[in-house]
Formats: sequence, structure tokens, C-alpha cells
Amino acid sequence: MAGETGEACNLVKKLRRGEKTAYDKDTARDVPIELAIGYELADVVMCADLLAARLGLDLGEMVQEKFNLASKHRGWSIQLTVEEEAGESAIHPTNEF
Repeated sequence: MAGETGEACNLVKKLRRGEKTAYDKDTARDVPIELAIGYELADVVMCADLLAARLGLDLGEMVQEKFNLASKHRGWSIQLTVEEEAGESAIHPTNEF
């Protein structure tokens, strides 16, 4: 996970230097640098999700819980709630505690 994070940081550094494209090893072509950063961020999230699953945790639930704890600690009114619809769940912000 640290390696994927490092790759994303390296691409952000290149973006800040004004580079417009980056080589993507999975597609074997140059892609817009924003897309390359998105791919690396996706890798980070996938690694985090796999680690959470190995630990018996649901990453989505953990993100919701941590966001809500941080929001409450800071005195913000925004909380994330889960709505179940047609067998799928989605997280939505609310302004209620």
C-alpha cells in the first residue's frame, strides 16, 4: 500500500511540474496525468480494502464511522448515512447527528 501511495505522490509531483501525461503500465500507453493519478489512488484503495477484509473489517463501514467521529469531534453537522436500495447500499451525507 505504501508503494502505491508513493507512486501516486510521484505523479502529483509531476503534475505540479506541469507534465500533462504519464505512462500507465497496465494499459501500456501514455494517459492524461490526472487519469494516471486516479489509477494509482484506485490501487491504494484496493490495497486498503484487501487489508481491511483480511482483518475482518468492512472498509466502507470504517470510512463512514471514522468520518462521523471526526465530524462530530470538529462540531460539524454533516454525517454519513447508509441507504439500502434494491440490494445496493450507498453512503449519503446528512446534516443530522
